[in-house]
Amino acid sequence: GYQGRSRGAATIEPDMRQRLGQLWQTRFAQSDPTETLQQRIAGMLRRAVLERAIPLDSPLPSTRELAAELGVARATVALAYERL
Repeated sequence: GYQGRSRGAATIEPDMRQRLGQLWQTRFAQSDPTETLQQRIAGMLRRAVLERAIPLDSPLPSTRELAAELGVARATVALAYERL
């Protein structure tokens, strides 16, 4: 699951980490299946920030963590992050 670690970023409390992991899984499941995985992940993250579903000062999960959470390749998440 989401570990809340990022290069030099503050760590996230375990309960927030679990909530964010559930948030990513739910939003990913609700995303448009006709879009590419990269588009779905980038859109999911963008909407989560714009809708303030995650704290603005909260670090995004690492590509490895989010890929594991969503069950996709790490490169897929890296490409989605590049779209942001």
